[in-house]
Amino acid sequence: MTVLWRGNARPPASMPDQNRTQMKRSPLKRKPYSISRESPDVIPTLKRKLWKLISRFVHERDNWTCITCGKVARSEEDQAFFDGGHYKPEGQYKSIQFDLVNVNCQCRGCNRYHHGRYGDYAEALIKKYGIEEFNALIERSRKTKSWTEEELLTLIVAIRNPNNYTKIYNKLLDQL
Repeated sequence: MTVLWRGNARPPASMPDQNRTQMKRSPLKRKPYSISRESPDVIPTLKRKLWKLISRFVHERDNWTCITCGKVARSEEDQAFFDGGHYKPEGQYKSIQFDLVNVNCQCRGCNRYHHGRYGDYAEALIKKYGIEEFNALIERSRKTKSWTEEELLTLIVAIRNPNNYTKIYNKLLDQL
């Protein structure tokens, strides 16, 4: 009795050796592929670039001080443990993911391990910007927005002048 095994099945251990030698598997026929870190889509690349610029700007604007706990980065080694934290999470609120009021400097402990310390963050935002701007941020977060390539390029250029950036950003959101 000759049995050929195919796929992932294995012959039982009690099978005689003569039948085991007849077992053949087909060679794997896979197309070669390469792993590319760059997305073929331009929009995710532009979002990453804009986020890096905004994060750098926010850290400098806030003097590397955590908005929720007040911790200060005293050296370059400490700066590695600071993030640009969102009050409203960027995954759920796409319309304000690049809003300079929504993004502030946070230490990694507050931002990642304490999930943003939402209550303390709200109090700090009201203290920093005022209740009117805080309520305007909440209103802006209720809008839905899909960023286009042209809009992202406009924001990348505009971030070099923060006052101009805020005006352009609000204008793009009002176009909804």
